[in-house]
Amino acid sequence: MFFHSAIPKKRYYTFLFAEKTLLVGKLDKKGAKLVLFSEFPLPENIITRNEIQDKEKLIQFLSEVKTKLNLAGKFVVVGISEEQCFNHTLVLPALNTDEVNQAISYQADTFLPFPYHKECLDWKLIKNLEDGKKKILISAIPKELIDSYIEAFEKAGLRPLAFESSSLSLFETLPLAERKLCIAFCYHPGNTIIFLCKDGSFEVSFLIHEDNQIGETLKKIASIYLFGKSENIPLFTCGDKILPEIEAVIQELKLSHFPLKSNLTGLPSEKESQFVLFASLLKRKIGPPVEEDTINVILESQLLKYEDVFRKRGNKKIKIILISLLFFLNIIALFSFFRLNNQIREEQNYLQRKTREINYQEKIAAYYKQALLLNKIAENEKVLRFLPDILNNYNRFVAVSGLSYAFEKKEITISGKARTRDDLLNFKKELLKQKMLKQVTIPFSSLEKDSDIEFNLIIKI
Repeated sequence: MFFHSAIPKKRYYTFLFAEKTLLVGKLDKKGAKLVLFSEFPLPENIITRNEIQDKEKLIQFLSEVKTKLNLAGKFVVVGISEEQCFNHTLVLPALNTDEVNQAISYQADTFLPFPYHKECLDWKLIKNLEDGKKKILISAIPKELIDSYIEAFEKAGLRPLAFESSSLSLFETLPLAERKLCIAFCYHPGNTIIFLCKDGSFEVSFLIHEDNQIGETLKKIASIYLFGKSENIPLFTCGDKILPEIEAVIQELKLSHFPLKSNLTGLPSEKESQFVLFASLLKRKIGPPVEEDTINVILESQLLKYEDVFRKRGNKKIKIILISLLFFLNIIALFSFFRLNNQIREEQNYLQRKTREINYQEKIAAYYKQALLLNKIAENEKVLRFLPDILNNYNRFVAVSGLSYAFEKKEITISGKARTRDDLLNFKKELLKQKMLKQVTIPFSSLEKDSDIEFNLIIKI
């Protein structure tokens, strides 16, 4: 969350590295139904506890997945296991976004397991506290680990846009109301995540490789962090079927057990619990790290590179809109020209027929009407020359998505999106420098938000 980004906030293709499989999928725009789902067995000895053991083999494997699913050049979100990943809750004074970033960099060495400059991290706002302070959740992954995955994906012809750990995916599945106090764990033999959620964020978390330690860990959470008062505390679980001895501990502690489900159309029903983390990752809208409501761990250099790709795509889209618009306006202009030309010809014919019958004042009125029609054609041509300037010269302020011209009202309506309110106002200021424009109006509703503003702007000519 350290800089602005041109990357659009939406759902992307999702890759989740599970213990022995790779899950690949994508949701529809509503986020309720799978439009793509595939499960691939991971080759042996390719990844061990999040460490890539054989990069060339992984590159070959990802290339085969890409080819099979026709994903060449696609941006993807990558879910990885919990090894070496780290989450931390931090309370800070009332600071703006840039100040929060500075505060994290100053305090990072006091809570991160690795040096700050070796970590790739992002944060999200959990809540604003009553005393004006901010409670934030920080997620960090070693840069070296991120680098190794990025290299493998890019050599395979894919573009990793963000990384997320298993614990964060599990955290995002928890009902907001229950995050005040609950326990969550995802069980897989030899790789189980358990954490206590308190006051909306992580209190403590564990990664367990020995199944016989799961029950003891639950008891430890109950005795130390819940002070022995575990009765009726919600316990949310997912993953493989829980072992009987773990069920016995849950009953002993009198926890209220709630199995989690993926709740997605298109996933195998028998794997509703196993695919909870995958469903969580699929549902996430990945946006730029500048936003306070998302955590998107990615290298800054990588993000800047991808920003350039998205800008080029945006410029290409603008060019297509511009060409289509000019084509459409030219058709309108041509139609208007012939229609007005016909009207002028009719007036001329009328004048020739009636020259001897009408008086001098009537002749003046007829010629004046002719002049008005010619003037309309001239005005239309001026607008046609002006409209491309809007799209070409002002895209540093706004992204134009629509443009229309009402000939009779002498109004141009521009719709689009501005990154900030200042950008939108600067756009208006620049437009008013055009001598042919009489008035530029921005509806009040378009100025209510500070950022990501969708607008409709009306220009009087």
